[in-house]
Amino acid sequence: MGVPIFAALTLTYIYHATLNLPDLPYSHDLRRAGSEEFRKTARSLSTAIYDLIGELPGEHRIAVNEFR
Repeated sequence: MGVPIFAALTLTYIYHATLNLPDLPYSHDLRRAGSEEFRKTARSLSTAIYDLIGELPGEHRIAVNEFR
């Protein structure tokens, strides 16, 4: 028995956002994705964003790619 076509298809939306955070103290360690400061700040930012959108229906994945 095959899988129904509607079960085999998924609909995915990918959103890209640029945030301006003027109060975030910038350092060169934030440019390096592997630095402790980058990981700590990205984790805090991801948590804050998830707190904002977590109640919306669907699955949410948040990734911070860079600070500049």
